[in-house]
Amino acid sequence: MDYLGAAVESFVAAWQPYYLIIMVVAVGLALPLQRTTRGAVLFALQMLLLFLVLLLGAAIADGLDASRAAAALRSVAVLALGMLLIRQVGLLFFRRIVPKLGFQPPRILEEIIILFAYAGWTLLRLASAGLDLGSLVASTAVITAVLAFAMQDTLGNILSGLALQLDHSVTIGDWIDFDGVSGEVVQVQWRHTAVRTLFGEMILVPNSQLMKARVMLIGGRSVPQRLRNVFFYGEFQIRPADVIQEIEAAMKYAECDAIAPSPAPVCMVTSFEGGLVTYVVRFWLVDPISVGRAESFVRQHIHAVFHRNGWRMANPSMDLHM
Repeated sequence: MDYLGAAVESFVAAWQPYYLIIMVVAVGLALPLQRTTRGAVLFALQMLLLFLVLLLGAAIADGLDASRAAAALRSVAVLALGMLLIRQVGLLFFRRIVPKLGFQPPRILEEIIILFAYAGWTLLRLASAGLDLGSLVASTAVITAVLAFAMQDTLGNILSGLALQLDHSVTIGDWIDFDGVSGEVVQVQWRHTAVRTLFGEMILVPNSQLMKARVMLIGGRSVPQRLRNVFFYGEFQIRPADVIQEIEAAMKYAECDAIAPSPAPVCMVTSFEGGLVTYVVRFWLVDPISVGRAESFVRQHIHAVFHRNGWRMANPSMDLHM
């Protein structure tokens, strides 16, 4: 029972009044973050529970006369509490305050700044524990160089991801066409950019490849409209001027949310090859995910125009003489 009394005394002696203030502030900051960061309150409660468990562990170690272990546990507890507060303040600043000022900083920049704050807090705790930071930096210089050489590909992806978000060349919501991959950018992480295709597949593209290769933006905020072509064929007996007039009139009054009303769709003759007249309807697509529905909508109106006028649509053909 003596060690229990010693543990209680150690816990009371180690408890600081500002611990409770920091805990209340951390929970209070998590409440407005719940709208933008899922699980913010739960994470704060878990970190506070970890902090209390570490303090209790330090008190028990003191009761068992393990003073060095107790001091280490207290240091880790204070380190965890400080990291929680740094995270809550950083997320509140980047996700609640900065957007109200009209800025949208890249998520990777937010993560890097919070990571640097973690590193600064850790170094501050090490210095308060009596560690010489100068000797620490000197002893880790060689290790840092070796790690940088071994992780050059990873570091290249991280720096490329940071550059992509800082210059806003490829942002979340953009549709890209890159090396046979076409889809919407849904995430830009430290190492990769996640692209969701029209078929619902998620493709992870290393950031360094996006920086080196040519990427075509085909939709999203950077490219709000994209020109699309729908080809069809008619017989020589039908006057092309009549076909163009009827098609453009039908498309003028057609309503499809995936097709831009301005500029209006146009119909043109492209060739007279293969014993038929080749036409094209050009329209501006505003919703990349609905490209199939938009082209189907145009084809339905083309078919309705031919059926209404009693015209016959032609098929490509070829005559072979042997």
